[in-house]
Amino acid sequence: RAGKWEEAEDKFTQALIFSPDHPLILNYLGYSWLDRGVKIELAIEMIKKAVEQQPNDGYIVDSLGWGYYQIGNYEDAVKYLENATELVPGDPIITDHLGDALFYAGRKIEAKFQWNKALEFEPTSELIIKIKNKIEGIQFPAPGIKATPSKDM
Repeated sequence: RAGKWEEAEDKFTQALIFSPDHPLILNYLGYSWLDRGVKIELAIEMIKKAVEQQPNDGYIVDSLGWGYYQIGNYEDAVKYLENATELVPGDPIITDHLGDALFYAGRKIEAKFQWNKALEFEPTSELIIKIKNKIEGIQFPAPGIKATPSKDM
């Protein structure tokens, strides 16, 4: 968060040496990689380990759903993101993630519903703009980093 990602990544990697199965370390490092579009397959495997240990942590479940989204497995993404929204109701980012996954799973009406719902949860001004643009059809959600783009948007 302080803009020192390389240093933080090194510290998280070192922490995994001492505590290789710690769910919060696995999730934070894995999600950070997903967010940066690097080491996606490894990130998903790490987050799966975290979910096995803390299946009721909605933020970790969201990370796994977002990992599936990144590789274009939108059906599994929807499954995990729906679960995450039940575990952490009222989170605008998780709800936005679900909307994006629903959109690419071909469930566009449900996607709009989730995006509208996300607006009710006090998102940041930046997220409000992104969500409104998706609702209005001004822009599509970004497809997963390693996903094969769909011809039917």
